[in-house]
Amino acid sequence: MPVNLINEKDLNNYLADIVYHGQEMETFKSGDFKSTAFVEQNKDAIVRSMLLQWCKHRLRSHLAEDLPEHQDFLAPIKADEPDLPAWAERCLAQGNPIHRFEADKIPATLTENVSKIRDYLYSAAESYVNKTLARVKDTNAKGKEQISPKLRIDYLKTQEIYDTFAKTLVEAEKWHNIIAQKAELRKRNEEMYQASLAGTHSVMKWDNGMEIVQLTTPEALDYESEYMGHCVGEGDYDSEVEAGELKIYSLRDADGMPHVTLQVGTTSTGTECVCQCKGKADKAPVARYRPYIQEFIIAKKFIVTNDQRNTGLIKLYDEATRESKYYDLFNIPKGKRFICKGGINLSRMELTELPDLSNVIIEGSFDCSQNHLTSLKGAPYKVKGFFACSSNNLPSLEFAPQEVEGNFDCCLNNELDTLKYVSVCKEILSDIDVYEKYGIPNHYENISEYKPSLGQYNRTYYRDLIECPLYKAEKKIALDKKREVVRYKIKRNEAAKNVSPIKEEIKPKRTGKAKVKAKINIMFSHVKQMIKR
Repeated sequence: MPVNLINEKDLNNYLADIVYHGQEMETFKSGDFKSTAFVEQNKDAIVRSMLLQWCKHRLRSHLAEDLPEHQDFLAPIKADEPDLPAWAERCLAQGNPIHRFEADKIPATLTENVSKIRDYLYSAAESYVNKTLARVKDTNAKGKEQISPKLRIDYLKTQEIYDTFAKTLVEAEKWHNIIAQKAELRKRNEEMYQASLAGTHSVMKWDNGMEIVQLTTPEALDYESEYMGHCVGEGDYDSEVEAGELKIYSLRDADGMPHVTLQVGTTSTGTECVCQCKGKADKAPVARYRPYIQEFIIAKKFIVTNDQRNTGLIKLYDEATRESKYYDLFNIPKGKRFICKGGINLSRMELTELPDLSNVIIEGSFDCSQNHLTSLKGAPYKVKGFFACSSNNLPSLEFAPQEVEGNFDCCLNNELDTLKYVSVCKEILSDIDVYEKYGIPNHYENISEYKPSLGQYNRTYYRDLIECPLYKAEKKIALDKKREVVRYKIKRNEAAKNVSPIKEEIKPKRTGKAKVKAKINIMFSHVKQMIKR
């Protein structure tokens, strides 16, 4: 029920003081935002204006209406008080109560809750403004016509999640808990970082502040593990690092924050090798950090035995110079023919396009399956092992290798309708044996042996297969069988509805020869019983 206040202005001043803390109040209208520069220059005042809008509606409603009237800060006005305005006298004469708002009597717990909500909603409004600015800047950078930010001063008031004081307080407490947890985590990380400094030694540094450090103590490994989210700490590698059996390196920025972790071991011949190269949460390092890792590995003359794709390095043999050296997988020089002595695994890397390997012969296998490829452009020139490109979004096999000596696994979970661009290979893995079973000649002349792989359940149909008369006939027969089974089940279910619950099964009605045979069987059973007697 609305509460009449004799000093509404005092309540408004209280609400404004919550938002502006006694500072000069500046308000805006939604049409005031003509440019991103204006919004950026006045962002704090705009955010506070949004917050005041919410307070004038939601907080005022909570203080003057939602709370019980016996609250101390809402003092009832009596009819005999002096100097009452005419409207107040009329209200009291009609039996409508009037109250005086007294801010100094608001309970400490309510003041604390209001402060929580104020900080939370300021952050929410600021985030809304920042997102709007970012979207407008992105649009203006792409388009010719410049647009201005469209901000709503009543944004907070219109959001359902903030439409009551109680709901907003719940969200504010969640937000404050997260902030506290982050602060505790920062404090803990800072303590761990300071403890780890004694166990970190710089081994390579760049002018922009990026640095490779070696980690030599359990404390240094624990900090790396805590920040990067993998298992290099927590005692898993402590003994091996202290014994010198393994070396752990960390790529860090100018603020000392880790971005890539390298594990280096030693081969039986005494050569140091990269065993693992991990970004955060054991994922591949962010692309912009790869050049630092590559420069470090090459400078230290490490060999890459594992996580080749994470380092972005590939060792290639140059046929012209007859030398082998490491190259950036995503920036291989043009105009030369290279040979990769091993295989390359690029599966599950979230790739939308392949690195350009079109001048590389791979003596092992090549796997680019389970990515988001829409083309095989950049595929190796030749693959002597198997070639896998299944589970992508490939509409065709254009740009496939010139030759694949092993299996060609291409059909599972792709959108292929032809094998037109497949060259000579021993076996193509799919789930339908189109070539041998249906004898479809076009596009398959060069395939010496075409067999379906075992265990693949996804059904891949090709344009040529769908048009094959034999295949159409087989499909029709199979479909008719399925329909007959469905009809039988329908009839059985309908018959079961009319059967007495005493009967356990439906006995088919006998006609013709079956009926005569049944009668003869009954006669023979009677004769046998008589003989026994």
